[in-house]
Amino acid sequence: MLECIKLIVWDLDGTLWKGVISEEKVILDDRIPELISGLTKAGIMNSVCSKNDFDDVRKYLIQEKLWDYFIFPSVNWTPKGKRLADLISAAGLRAENVLFVDDNIQNLEEAQFYCKGIHTCLPDMIGQLMLELRQLPQRDNSNKRLKQYKILENRQILRKDFSSNEEFLMSSDIIVEIDYDCEKNLDRIAELVARTNQLNYTKNRDDRKKLSDLIRNPETITGTVHVRDIYGDYGIVGFFALQNNRAVHFLFSCRILGMQVEQYIYVMTGCPVIDVKGEVVTPLKQDVLPSWINQTVKNGTANNIKQSIKEARILLKGPCDLNQIFSFINTNKNIVTEFTITDDRGYLVQEGHNLANIVTSLTVSEERLKEIEADARWITEKWFRTDILDDSFDIIFLSTLSESSLARLRRKATGEIIAHSDRYCPITNELYHNQYISGRIFDENIGYTSDELKEFSSKYEYVMDAEYEETIRCLDVLYGKLGKNVSLVLMLGSEYYCGKMTGSSYKNRHLEHKKLNDKIASWALDKHNVYTINYTEYIHGQEDYVDQIDHFQKRVYYDFAKELVQLTWKITGNPREGVSVKDRKYLIQAEYMEKVKRIMRQLYRMFQRRR
Repeated sequence: MLECIKLIVWDLDGTLWKGVISEEKVILDDRIPELISGLTKAGIMNSVCSKNDFDDVRKYLIQEKLWDYFIFPSVNWTPKGKRLADLISAAGLRAENVLFVDDNIQNLEEAQFYCKGIHTCLPDMIGQLMLELRQLPQRDNSNKRLKQYKILENRQILRKDFSSNEEFLMSSDIIVEIDYDCEKNLDRIAELVARTNQLNYTKNRDDRKKLSDLIRNPETITGTVHVRDIYGDYGIVGFFALQNNRAVHFLFSCRILGMQVEQYIYVMTGCPVIDVKGEVVTPLKQDVLPSWINQTVKNGTANNIKQSIKEARILLKGPCDLNQIFSFINTNKNIVTEFTITDDRGYLVQEGHNLANIVTSLTVSEERLKEIEADARWITEKWFRTDILDDSFDIIFLSTLSESSLARLRRKATGEIIAHSDRYCPITNELYHNQYISGRIFDENIGYTSDELKEFSSKYEYVMDAEYEETIRCLDVLYGKLGKNVSLVLMLGSEYYCGKMTGSSYKNRHLEHKKLNDKIASWALDKHNVYTINYTEYIHGQEDYVDQIDHFQKRVYYDFAKELVQLTWKITGNPREGVSVKDRKYLIQAEYMEKVKRIMRQLYRMFQRRR
């Protein structure tokens, strides 16, 4: 019987002790202290439901050193059936997992009427319970589960002071954390999988060995869920295992029932496909994120609740595309930018957001970086200086446009790979030297000389990377160095053909974008906290390009900015992040100003020709 029991509710007079406490001195059944203590160590909770005076019962059980073992005690003179149902609900349990022990058969029948599925027995079964208890492992010698239920009990008492459940939740300062290192918590995971029902959406009862294999499987994303609030620490109360965005396990302890932790984790894991088995008490929704979770709350009282709005800390890193998008976002001090710049020498520095240079900056010593910077006058420390590993960032938006436009070059002496010059006309190839010197190939305002290019070519060699394997290697390195709470959003180039610039570097760039995008999408598939946004979704025709495939009209950047903000809300879990898109009037104004600038440039060229 005890295998499926999570809570035993005891009658008192004639059950836990001999006699009626309101009329006479009672004698405790001498088996009860050992039984109650043993049940608690086995993880089975105890409560009381009695028709008696509360103070009399409490005083006696304190005297017998048993009072602290009971959760949600219900002691008054009203009928027991309704009280039992309320007690079970308050504990977040199902009647099927509760045993009610009473010496009055009428009370047992009343319990079965109000609590469908509840187990009942007379006190003469106490001996059998003792025998069954000896077969159960004593896993909780520190009474950890009891302490967590006591937290829940205290929480329920204080809940009465609030006018609404949402107000109470907002005041509770609920903190939910995901730990992806699951192997260390395998015993707790196995227990959850075996015992959880009400919030177990998958109900796959894998044994410990199968769970261990699942956790170690590199194609599976697994995580445990830890919850605490101002009332106490509930410990590990949830577990999920995802394969190809489909849930193998998705389950939570009934101790956090009503907090909507399950809904929060569902959204934070990307709303995976869940084949729900059996009944669950809370259905999941794709568009609901509980605002009371992971919020800092001060002065948590019924009449004075002040919830601070967490502002996502964001890094935007990329070329002119991100700069354009940035113009449409209502910015704040928590948004950091690392864009293409013009340095104090007038050189255009676009190398800093290429993965090759990012990884080189993160993996080699300062001394070696100084050597690389000394290899040519156009190599600057700005190629390698980045805050990308700052753990305070919630999200990093990284453009991938330079991956298909800049050449990868290997330093012959020491093997480091950097990015510089046109991918399709690498600067280390002498066939292109004259074109770089004359400016026919864009030279980033550097003004190369023949001797400089020959010397540079003697130090560096071109790395083909036709299949973008080096790009994926760099992504692996970067991903391995990012904090596990940092989300990486990769912005993918347009796969829509652009006929505005058809030189060798641009003729089939849309196909290169598709090749690279497919590689990145495949790489990101099993990566936690990695997302992609594709420009292709916002290109409707040639009119959306300005002069080449990486330069778009304002509407494209505006729509992309909206997607960036929406994704920020999804990742951080709060639509009030302080990150939002500017009013559409700003887009109209920006488009108007762009037209004015275009007309002015045309007039200037006409004037120059007439001169």
